[in-house]
Amino acid sequence: VFNFPTLLPSKNSKTRNNLEKILSSKNIISTPILELENSEVMLNYIKEGLGIGYIQKKLVLESPDIEVIELETQLPEEIITLIYNEETLTNSSREFINLITEQLKNNN
Repeated sequence: VFNFPTLLPSKNSKTRNNLEKILSSKNIISTPILELENSEVMLNYIKEGLGIGYIQKKLVLESPDIEVIELETQLPEEIITLIYNEETLTNSSREFINLITEQLKNNN
């Protein structure tokens, strides 16, 4: 289990279930520091530097201060992304991002 500062959708939501499938296929388990039902609130928390979030890309396209990592999935109906604020990343957050991006590179 990796304890990175993640902000995730509520447990058992469709979006959260999709993320857990992706991460478990990469042998990654993340325990969120906060679960949110509202994507706009999550986006604001990420901008404040509380952690790494998981949100639909279309919700962050107009936020130039947010970095986006696209996660390739087998879910054609939506594009899944991790987002973060580069200015407020902790070392553990950077490690988590590196882990995810390396796993994605290795599977392509």
